[in-house]
Amino acid sequence: MTYDPVSTVYSYPYETPLQPPAIPQPYPYPTSTAGPAQTVRVYHYDEPPKYSSTTPKSNYQVPPQTISHTPPQFSSKSSKQPHLKSVQQKPVQSPSFSIYDNHANSVVNDNFDELPTLRTASTQTTKCYQSKLFRVALLLTLLALIVIAAVVPLVILVVKANTSTTTAAPACARTYSATFSSSTSSTASDCATWQAFTAGLTCSSYSTMRIYGTNNPTGITITSASVVTGLAAALRANSTYTGVAGGYTWAVGSCGSGLEITSTGSVCGCSSGYTIRACIYNANWGGINGATCSATGQTVSLYFA
Repeated sequence: MTYDPVSTVYSYPYETPLQPPAIPQPYPYPTSTAGPAQTVRVYHYDEPPKYSSTTPKSNYQVPPQTISHTPPQFSSKSSKQPHLKSVQQKPVQSPSFSIYDNHANSVVNDNFDELPTLRTASTQTTKCYQSKLFRVALLLTLLALIVIAAVVPLVILVVKANTSTTTAAPACARTYSATFSSSTSSTASDCATWQAFTAGLTCSSYSTMRIYGTNNPTGITITSASVVTGLAAALRANSTYTGVAGGYTWAVGSCGSGLEITSTGSVCGCSSGYTIRACIYNANWGGINGATCSATGQTVSLYFA
């Protein structure tokens, strides 16, 4: 028979005289280590026959056999017709997903045993993530509380400082205070203290005068600006003055070696009332809310503002 490579048709498994029998393309073995062990049949073949362009063997017959989708193994020592040599049983781990046959597009292995495990792992991951978020939120809340606890007292202090009505002493405010003993004459030191006070009444006007002491800590307060200013000016200028305010007749004048202020209406008298005469140099230095001559020991005070 004449060899015609174009017109000659060769039956399966031959395509041309120069090709070996067609072998199905191997599909990959499962490599997953998850799932229960299964068994895959592995077939070993000898090497296929050799062909050449000068000696084609078109009438060569391949014995009937079942071709497995498992890739065949060929040895390099034999050139005989391939045939089934041995079958080995090898355990293979089933994958946790489906593997499809490349040729028939059919499901080879379905194993969903791992799905509950995967769902459990996913649930645990979600719970862990939620727990971390909760811890972070709790930490931020604690930090916010600490900041609030530190800032709120400061804000309260600032508000109180800004809203508190602290009464500052007027610029012209001056206070005289001295203590005298019963039946004891006033001294030069007492007179100097009194004169220093009267000399300091330098403001052009005053609105408040208060005279008080041991016998009446509240004392008498007058707010007639004209009377208060007249009394202060007379004390500073070593002159005389008389005015009515708060139900009393107030007078300033000389008595002894210095000036006197009194609520009795007349200077250098012994009428009961409110009187200060620190430069008299005897026991009649005055008194508060009572005797003004030979009075009991007490503290007398005078305030101008």
